[in-house]
Amino acid sequence: MNIPKSNPKSKSGRKLSKLPKIDLSTEGKITNTIKRLNQWLLKEAKIEMQHCSYSLGLLESINLKNITVSDQDTMNMMLFGDCTNYIELNK
Repeated sequence: MNIPKSNPKSKSGRKLSKLPKIDLSTEGKITNTIKRLNQWLLKEAKIEMQHCSYSLGLLESINLKNITVSDQDTMNMMLFGDCTNYIELNK
C-alpha cells in the first residue's frame, strides 16, 4: 500500500490535514482504518467543496454508517479529480 509520509494535497493544491492512523494488522483494525479514512475523506471533501453548494449538498447526503463505493468515488473525484489522481498529486 502506498501511504504518503507527509500531508497529501487536493486537486486545487490545498494541503490536507494529516491522514488518520492506518493499521492493517488485523481484520478488525482494517475495518476501523477504513472508517477513519472515510471520515477523513468526507471532511476534506466538504472543505474542498465549500464554494459549490451543489457538490456540498451531495456530500451532506453521504451516510458514513452506510457508505457505498459510489460515495467513496464521489469524494475522491471532488478531492483529487479522479480515483487515481491521488498518487499523481502526491508524488
